[in-house]
Amino acid sequence: MPPILRPLALRNVALLWCGLSMSAIGDQLFIVVLGWIAVETFGTNAGFLTALQAGVMLTTASWQGAWPMPCPIAQPWSAPISCAPPSSG
Repeated sequence: MPPILRPLALRNVALLWCGLSMSAIGDQLFIVVLGWIAVETFGTNAGFLTALQAGVMLTTASWQGAWPMPCPIAQPWSAPISCAPPSSG
């Protein structure tokens, strides 16, 4: 067994990993099905729902500080610092 899979030999770890994997798959399936239903319901205007969903996710992530690195949207005062080229010296 590869070393990366050894923790799955423990029952509790395997159950936790399986549950988290199923939850992640369900989250992604929800997004796909929501888009599918929107297309059936709204027709060509379904793109607005997708754009709204992406906008809400972007806004929420910026307010909650969920970015992996500092983001100018989340912290406007850090934009000059994070966007500045490194100084040689």
